[in-house]
Amino acid sequence: MRFNMDSFSDVFERVKQLCRGEMSEVAYDLWIRELELTALDSSTACLQCTTQFKRDIVNEKYNALLTASFEEIMGFPVQVEITSREAAPAAPAAQENNRLDFQPEKEYSFETFVVGSGNSLAHAAAWAVANNPAKSYNPLFMYGGSGLGKTHLMHAIGHELLKNFPNMRLLCITSEDFVNEFIQCIQDKNTESFRRRYRNVDVLFVDDIQFLGRGDKESSKEEFFHTFNKLYQDKKQMVFTSDRPPRDIKKLEERLRSRFENGMVTQIEPPDLETRTAILRAWAEKENITCDLDALNYIAANVSENIRKLHGAFIRVLLEASQSKSNVTLPLVKHAIHYITDAQDEKKYITIDEITTYICQHYNINYKELMGKKKTKDIALPRQIAMYMCRELTGNTYPHIGTAFNGRDHTTVMHACSQIRKKIDKDSHFKEHLEKMMNEIRGVDN
Repeated sequence: MRFNMDSFSDVFERVKQLCRGEMSEVAYDLWIRELELTALDSSTACLQCTTQFKRDIVNEKYNALLTASFEEIMGFPVQVEITSREAAPAAPAAQENNRLDFQPEKEYSFETFVVGSGNSLAHAAAWAVANNPAKSYNPLFMYGGSGLGKTHLMHAIGHELLKNFPNMRLLCITSEDFVNEFIQCIQDKNTESFRRRYRNVDVLFVDDIQFLGRGDKESSKEEFFHTFNKLYQDKKQMVFTSDRPPRDIKKLEERLRSRFENGMVTQIEPPDLETRTAILRAWAEKENITCDLDALNYIAANVSENIRKLHGAFIRVLLEASQSKSNVTLPLVKHAIHYITDAQDEKKYITIDEITTYICQHYNINYKELMGKKKTKDIALPRQIAMYMCRELTGNTYPHIGTAFNGRDHTTVMHACSQIRKKIDKDSHFKEHLEKMMNEIRGVDN
């Protein structure tokens, strides 16, 4: 069974971006950028550079970094082997001013972004910014955990902007890049060129803006504040990503915090089970392969932390299927990702319907009462318990659970979960009874 190599190339592009964040731009351009992935299987990644000299340097100085980056992206260790094509001319180092041209990764587009309940608001805001820069939401501040799609949406905005406004000047950096470059310009006594570089763009993308609050480099924070003001006054779009909302970034000046919050602040939550399954289906369609639905459900149920790890598991499944020349079936998937399930208790695929059916039987109430508006204690408490269990046992988001409970608002589900947690803390008998019920649900199919 043959697969499209594009997926493996995408993996290597992500590996290179991880390496890029751990080294200087000059070193990245010289040693890593030109590396090519020539082969990849479940144990080895074969890379090629232009000369024997470069191969020796990369092996000596960067093999460990490449190995760690492959493991981070794929979710399992591989050995990195590096060869050279001595006769080929070495690619010239990238020009410094090329960094002014934000070249979005080809696989990160709106078309390839799978929308779910946990990211729909961020997706809508990103789409609005891409089509009406500096008019819809400025700045756009997206936050969430690692591997949830913030970078994907940032690059998708870049793609759409360049399609709609081909002459726009886009600049994408990390907050650490900003600080380090500013410090270097101070040392070189060349701050004016730094200001021209950052204040003469049409759209500024800053990844991991939370690092701006670190350290005591007040001069760089001051410079960023004035850069922000200049771009905002000139009606230039700004897009920021972070692992936390502005209010939780320590040591961030209040004047910057208020400016971030004055725009659109939106969270990206971990994908729920349905979204993870949809993402896997989209990847399978891209690779033009047929996967059994129960095989995809198994991956989705067992890899729930973030999309990056989900993709690593999917790549492992593709490699296993390719080597065994078989279709993607449940037995194959179980074998391919046993490194995940062996490290944790195997998760049972539990649905909201299973939970609500159990609650109705346990408390002797009917489904219509559970989903209705009646607020007497004999109905309200089982309803809150059911919502709490749905959150704890299925991994679905608050909005998704609210929709399942007759279209209730997500804040109602949040309140229910909060009330049950308080009751658990105060009542040990209730806690014990709740744990017994949840264990019974976990063993429904056993």
